[in-house]
Amino acid sequence: MIKKYETDLWIVGIVKQTISEFIKKPNKKEIIWLYPEKSYQFIADPFGIWHNNQLYLFFEFLDYRYKKGRIDCIVFDKYFKKFLSIMCLNITHIYHTHLLLKIIMKFI
Repeated sequence: MIKKYETDLWIVGIVKQTISEFIKKPNKKEIIWLYPEKSYQFIADPFGIWHNNQLYLFFEFLDYRYKKGRIDCIVFDKYFKKFLSIMCLNITHIYHTHLLLKIIMKFI
């Protein structure tokens, strides 16, 4: 029997609408997609924090070739123009919450 291997590939998008607006009338043309730089990479599990008219978007980054994740952050201005990318934390387990909170407080 031949075993088939499957891999999840994720993409994160930022919607410029509130959740209720998007549910009522989604504007898919306005979604900002954040694609990984290379194949066999993904970004997932995003969360954003608005501070001083800037969106700090934190997310998990993983390259399947190295099987080690990290937490990255992209900073957007109030018009959703990307102006800074930061690698925050190399991780072996995605649930290093206490370290992540320290990093967030350092940036904000």
